[in-house]
Amino acid sequence: MSRQLDDYGDQKGTSQTTARRLGDFLGAEILKDKGLNCRFIISQLPHGSPVTERAVPTAIWRAEPAVMKHYLRKWLKSPGMEDDDFDIRNVLDWDYYIERLNNTIRKIITIPAALQKVPNPVPRVPHPDWLQTTVRRMNDKRKQKSIKSMFGVKKPVLGDAEVSSPSLVDMEDFGGRSAAAAGPGRPVVHSRRRRALPRSSPDVASATDSAEAGTAASPALAGGAA
Repeated sequence: MSRQLDDYGDQKGTSQTTARRLGDFLGAEILKDKGLNCRFIISQLPHGSPVTERAVPTAIWRAEPAVMKHYLRKWLKSPGMEDDDFDIRNVLDWDYYIERLNNTIRKIITIPAALQKVPNPVPRVPHPDWLQTTVRRMNDKRKQKSIKSMFGVKKPVLGDAEVSSPSLVDMEDFGGRSAAAAGPGRPVVHSRRRRALPRSSPDVASATDSAEAGTAASPALAGGAA
């Protein structure tokens, strides 16, 4: 127990019952400290009592025989107990521990196996009623199938060969070697701009004027020849 017994008040539990019974035959002084080690078993007596009231500390079997018999008769409410009745194997509630073991086996083994359509690997531990209903529903051959199970997504095909989707290129590799290796990309157009001659030089200006005059005289000569 992480706290003192008084801190729990009227709270009921197996640890609280064990602590109170330890204080009965060992003295109330042990209840004043924290961290009391409460080791107990669940007894089958008294019949019909809650589990919290059937917790018996195991330390009672290390006490003197007269003390052990006195307190066991008191706690189990059975004054007619005799020699063999005080044996811990006869005091234990075996049905309680077997049921707890079966529940653990169900959680770890049988329930996961049943949901995967595997036969019960531990036949001595029967399935609970709700699980049997679920298994019968899953294994029912007359179960109506969903219309979604009859259809599926089919990949587009071209003839006998599947159409391969274009490979994706990373944005950082766009236009680089990796993009070129991945497949044909976008064509690149190269344009070269002609340099304009500066018009500030007199020689260049006169040469340009002469060229323009010659171009204008060519149609006139062609007309005279005609």
